[in-house]
Amino acid sequence: MKRTSAGFTLIELMIVIAVIGILATVTVPHYQSLMDHYRMETASNNVLVRLRQAKQMSMDERKNIGVELTANQVQLVSVDPGTRQLTSLEEPFTFDPRLAFDSASSIGLLTNLSEQQYLFFDYRGFLQTNPAGSAGTIAIKGNQTSQLVMVNIEAGTANMVISWP
Repeated sequence: MKRTSAGFTLIELMIVIAVIGILATVTVPHYQSLMDHYRMETASNNVLVRLRQAKQMSMDERKNIGVELTANQVQLVSVDPGTRQLTSLEEPFTFDPRLAFDSASSIGLLTNLSEQQYLFFDYRGFLQTNPAGSAGTIAIKGNQTSQLVMVNIEAGTANMVISWP
């Protein structure tokens, strides 16, 4: 009479666990990088949406509408032309804490992230950022990776696009 084995040997189980471990060490860093990419894409899309919304509102309502940028928040604001005082028009969108605006931004108001910063569109839809009125980029950086995403704003037309350097 023969006995049949109804299980796995210890060596078979150890091989399966080793293969799972190897696969996990290979795929987890890629997964984290992919999640950082999606977080940055979401943040840059939200900045782009707020900028486009501010531009359209400024032309529709014939007043200065801006976008306030803090360390990891963005929101629409109304800008008083005389005092440059900001009045919030919405609840701020808060990024994932692992993301922040980066000093690689070329828009003049984004050089010192500890102060209140904003850029606004005047009643004609023209971008106002600094005394020169130049446009540039808003950079968002992931804290866990050195990857950047840029929201590029063209001078004059204020056409806005997202780019990945």
